[in-house]
Amino acid sequence: MRMHMLLILVLSAVLSAGGIEFSGSSSFFGQFCSEEKEWSEIPSEYWRYRLNPLLRIHGIPIAADLFLSSEESAQRQNMNRIYISSAPSSGSGDNSILSWISSIGIGTTTQYFTPLTLNGATITGFNIELEPGAFYLTAAAGRTHRAIEPTDDDPGTYK
Repeated sequence: MRMHMLLILVLSAVLSAGGIEFSGSSSFFGQFCSEEKEWSEIPSEYWRYRLNPLLRIHGIPIAADLFLSSEESAQRQNMNRIYISSAPSSGSGDNSILSWISSIGIGTTTQYFTPLTLNGATITGFNIELEPGAFYLTAAAGRTHRAIEPTDDDPGTYK
């Protein structure tokens, strides 16, 4: 109980001290159809939910992207995803190492490097973009596809 009270006191002191902003957006979409077609890959009923909170701590943004769908299936690649990122250089006005980090993120994202390398590939893992001076360096590590388990009518993929 004492730990909870201490945590609440610390959080209230930080929030009242200023320098912290919270905003974001959310959306929900659903569809219902009373008629189901055999040839359609789209289910007759489905929903999608997106949440995009943004927290700024002394000007440094920390953003999240959460996407959930009832269309998630073991027979295809993941639709549900979460991604947490930050752009420390946008809140850092000095020439510190923090100002070199254009963006840093963890989760499932679609990266753009060049038209010939990983253009639009979905990566579940970690990515970072650095801009020290006149140089630009970006790196990503993680998994691009997951295995799809075979069923009676589908042989599976990415083994």
